[in-house]
Order: sequence, then C-alpha cells, then structure tokens
Amino acid sequence: MMDDDDPGHRFRYKPQLDRPVVEVMDDTAPEVQGNTSLDFLQAVYRSADQPMHRRMRAAVAALPFEHPKLAVTAMVGDAEGFAKKLEAARERAAKAIELRKDEGFS
Repeated sequence: MMDDDDPGHRFRYKPQLDRPVVEVMDDTAPEVQGNTSLDFLQAVYRSADQPMHRRMRAAVAALPFEHPKLAVTAMVGDAEGFAKKLEAARERAAKAIELRKDEGFS
C-alpha cells in the first residue's frame, strides 16, 4: 500500500487489465484462406471475433500492400534514342529562332 503523504504516488504505473485473464488465454487466431502474411492480416481485420484494436492494427499493417502509394517513374528505352530526340528538338528550336530573325521579330 502507498501512503497518501507520498507526493509521487499518483504518477506511479498501475497495471490494469482491460479484459479478464481468462479471455486472454482463450485468444484464438482466425481461420486463414491462404498462406501469406497478407492473407493472415486480412483474416484478422475481417474477423468479427477479434477485438477492434487488433483489427485496426491488422488493417493498418495490410494497407500498404493492398493500396500501394502512387509513384512517378520514367521509362527510357535506350540512351541513343533519347539523344536523337533531344538533338531533333534542338534543331527545331534553332530553325524557329532563324525564322523569327528573318521576319524581324527579334
């Protein structure tokens, strides 16, 4: 027992069980329709027998594998093809500059 004159007694850790010990011992895993960890996580968060906090943690853990983040990727076939396209664009730009000079727009 703690004395009431101890000023720190309110801040000491007091373990509390949010459910009875018997319920913890009777905890069972849901029936899994597959053999991957994603299948197991999906079975946990879809099971109504599991407590909500466990279902939420399983859903959060499975989320990146069910809905991956969108990313931008560039596919460049071959470096020579890219170099040819770049050179052709430079030539077109040079022609446009020459035409503007000839027409007196500069």
